[in-house]
Amino acid sequence: MADWLNRLLGGGSTPSREPDTDEGSGGPEHALLVHIPLSNDEFGSEEEREALFEVEDQLVEAIEGAGVGEYDGNEVGGGEFVMYIYGPDADALFSAAEPVLRALQPPPGEFFAVKRYGKADDLEAREERIDLR
Repeated sequence: MADWLNRLLGGGSTPSREPDTDEGSGGPEHALLVHIPLSNDEFGSEEEREALFEVEDQLVEAIEGAGVGEYDGNEVGGGEFVMYIYGPDADALFSAAEPVLRALQPPPGEFFAVKRYGKADDLEAREERIDLR
């Protein structure tokens, strides 16, 4: 009886069913990676980063409002601000984000997005680069 109670409460070494996993399930598989140049080769100015944080808020509204995915965060450094957006359809992600991105006027440099059609660990996933200038 102690073994039954232990399994009921989630303890013990013998699970009553297989654990849930996300592997192979229908989670977000595509990505939109947005590369925005900064005014210097490091982290840009504080004012510049603050303006891009406001752009992030606009992207969250656009992506979530369209119901196409989620904004995951950013990386800043090496002269660029990179935004990470994920969902099941890279084209839908870009369509929702494009009006916000086209309104930006970043400093000179490469300003582009990459649509990735597959999981990050899929070395065969197709990617499409879109220049935003």
